Amino acid sequence: MNIVICDDEFPCIKNLTAILGEVLKYKNIPLKLRTFSTGQSCLNYLTSNTPDLVFLDIFLPDINGTDLAMKLRRQGHTFKLVFLTTSNEFAQESFQAQASYYLLKPATTSKILDALEACQFFSKTQEINFTANSTTIQLIPEKILSVEIVNRACEITTTTGSLKSYVPFHTFTKRLTFPPFLLVNRGTLINLNHVQRLGEDYFLLNNGHKVLIKSRGIKPIKDAYKQWLLDNI
Repeated sequence: MNIVICDDEFPCIKNLTAILGEVLKYKNIPLKLRTFSTGQSCLNYLTSNTPDLVFLDIFLPDINGTDLAMKLRRQGHTFKLVFLTTSNEFAQESFQAQASYYLLKPATTSKILDALEACQFFSKTQEINFTANSTTIQLIPEKILSVEIVNRACEITTTTGSLKSYVPFHTFTKRLTFPPFLLVNRGTLINLNHVQRLGEDYFLLNNGHKVLIKSRGIKPIKDAYKQWLLDNI
């Protein structure tokens, strides 16, 4: 996916870049990214390039983002557009510029998934394939609670039940990445969206299953979970 980000705040660009990288890796979609800190530099690039999606800050140092978007639309550009802002002040103008989504900063994984779904690039409930040694299973990642190694097979627990697969565990860890999936011990991957409670050395999942955290990694794993909670407030 060819994406452009235009924002004058470097931390915002860095955060958005990281989230997009994880989300599209999770969806197995290649990412080509260009970033700009001024409206004019972005306009110069878009004059001769056509991305799939533009994330455009409204409060740019040299031009209002909605004015820039309207100018690009008048030139015939049809890319999907997501406005970035800290205020609802320009919500009406964003619709006039044919924006698909109006994202209030800070960007989070949940907001980015909503934005990409609004742009009709994919559904948050899209199935993905896990393949190894001519064996393929289709799963909706959002419905997965956990993946555990049990007796040399992978036991996959979903919201609708459990299944056993001999697709290697590393195939799941490669596709189901953080966030929201977190490797909590050598052979267990959990979906943080389905965590009911964090205990002293375990996660309690919504189905009542208790998953132990590896003893040497308790602090970084807990910290990752707490940061994920903050990012999704």
